[in-house]
Order: sequence, then C-alpha cells, then structure tokens
Amino acid sequence: MAPQERPATMLGAEFSALEKVPPDARVFGFWDQAALWFGAASLPAAWYYGALMAGWKGLPGPVSLRLLLGLSALGIIPLALLPLLAPQFVGFYIFWLDFLGAIVIPLWTITLVDYFLVKREQYTDDLFRERGGLYWYRNGWNWPAVASLLLGTAVYWVVAFGFPRVREGITATLPTVVIAALVYLFWQASQGQRARSRSKG
Repeated sequence: MAPQERPATMLGAEFSALEKVPPDARVFGFWDQAALWFGAASLPAAWYYGALMAGWKGLPGPVSLRLLLGLSALGIIPLALLPLLAPQFVGFYIFWLDFLGAIVIPLWTITLVDYFLVKREQYTDDLFRERGGLYWYRNGWNWPAVASLLLGTAVYWVVAFGFPRVREGITATLPTVVIAALVYLFWQASQGQRARSRSKG
C-alpha cells in the first residue's frame, strides 16, 4: 500500500510546484521559513544596489548620489519584497531566480572569457577612463558582448522551459555558458584578425 501523502504547506499556503510530499518529509520550521524569506528579500535588493552603483557613473551630467539612492529605493524595496507577496511563493521564487540567472550567468561568462581568454589577464589603465580609450569600443558599447549576452539569455530560457529533461539532467546553466562563451570568443577573435589584416594592409 502506497504511503499516504499530505499537501505541501508553508504558513498555510499551498503551492502547485510542490503539490504533495511524502509523509516522512521534513517540514519547514519557523527558522527555515525566516531564512527563506530573508534570502528572497535581501538578494534582489543587493543585486539592484550593485546594478545601481555600476550604472551611476554612466549617467550624463552631475547627479546627486543621495537623491539617486532615495529615488531608487522607491523601486528597490517593493521589488525586493515582491516574491514574499506572491500566493505561490516557492514557484514564484524559482521563476525569479531563473529570471536573474538568465542574465547573470551569460554576463559573468562573458566577463571571465574576456579577462582570461581574450585579454589574457592584461587590462590597461584605459579601463579606468570614463570615455574613450581601448575599452570604449563603439561609442561605449561592446556589441559582441551585448549580442552574446542576449543570445545566452535566450538559450537559458529556451532550455529552462522548452527542454525540461535537459534542464533536469545538466541544468540550463551549462548550455548557456558554452554558447555565450564560444560566440563571444570567436567574435572577438574574428575582429582581432580583421584589425591585424587592416594594419598590415
């Protein structure tokens, strides 16, 4: 006789992602729920703050950092708490992590490939220039990196939701990393080869 199952609940809420669990499964206690709630609120807030700090210097003209932080808090705080208000918290939080992972995974893949393979751990002082220089690319846009990022994000979503068996076997991260890295690496290599050909000509 199959063991009787009970609905998965957390603070009285039922989640379709975990419809039933075995009767001997460990149930979330108060501190488990508190840690999960804290992570759901603090991680997005930290990511938003990091994105704000990264983009602050790119804004045109003088901008008060205090004013910028105050205005951004109006958006950061509600968005950071948004997963906690979802009726299906676990499923929503998993989707939220997928949403962020689809951007962060190819972004850091491109960053590491650029540093270790393309630039071979040799950045110049132009890295600290706000405009112009070796890393200004085309009016401040590194289009191979942008295209590789968008492609990597698309690959992540396609694998994560279009091929669930692949996701369960190797995760959506591995195909995303491989494709984003290869596209960016080959694109940069072809650009470098064209630049050398023009200099010789």
